[in-house]
Amino acid sequence: MTYSPISAGTPSWDVPLNAALTDQDNRITAAVDRIGAAEARLDYNPTDQGLISWTFDPATNITAQSALTSGQLYMVRLAVRSAATVSTVVVPVGTAGSSLTAGQSLVGLYSSTGTLLAQSADQSASWTSTGAKSVPLASPVSVTAGYYVVGVMSNGTTPPSLLRGSNASIGAGFANIGLSTADSRFSTHGAGLTALPSSVSMGSRTPATAAMWVGLM
Repeated sequence: MTYSPISAGTPSWDVPLNAALTDQDNRITAAVDRIGAAEARLDYNPTDQGLISWTFDPATNITAQSALTSGQLYMVRLAVRSAATVSTVVVPVGTAGSSLTAGQSLVGLYSSTGTLLAQSADQSASWTSTGAKSVPLASPVSVTAGYYVVGVMSNGTTPPSLLRGSNASIGAGFANIGLSTADSRFSTHGAGLTALPSSVSMGSRTPATAAMWVGLM
C-alpha cells in the first residue's frame, strides 16, 4: 500500500499517516495471531487424537485411579467446542471389576441441565478387564457447542477402578474450584442405583475430590 507524500500543514495531511499507521497495526496483529496459532498447535487437543472432547490430556495428567462405589453415579462435565455427533464414551479401566451385576454397569451422556440424552448397553462383562474401553451409546447424539456430562455407574462385588487426575487432599472444592455445585466438573449422585436416572438435579450433586478421565468420540 502506497501513499503520495503530503506536506505538513496541508489540510487533512494526517489522514494518509493515520491510514498507514492503522495498516501497520493490522499487519502486526495478524503476525502475532499467526504466531499464537502456531504455538497452540504444539499442544495436543482431543481432535488430534480422534476425540471430540476429553477431561484433560491423558498423556500428562493421569496420576492414579479410583474405585467406583456400587450404586453411585459418577458425573464428569466436559466442554464440546463445536457441533458434533457423539457416538462413544471412552472410559479407562485401571483395575478390573469382578462379580459385576448384569445390566447395572452403564455409561450415559447428560445435558448440562441433567437430562439423560443417551446411554450404553451393559458393560459388566467388558469392565472385568483393564484398558481404554470405547463404550458405544445406544443412539448417537447430535450436540452443539457447550457443556455435557458423562455419567458412569457400576454394581457388583468389586466395581472397576477408573483412571483419574488430581485427588487433592485439601478437599473436593479444589478439583471444582470457581464452580457452583450445579456446574461441577467432577461429582457424584445418588446411592443404591441400579439404572441411570433419566434426569439429575445438577445442584443437588456432591462435588467429588477425584478428577476422573473420560472422553467423547
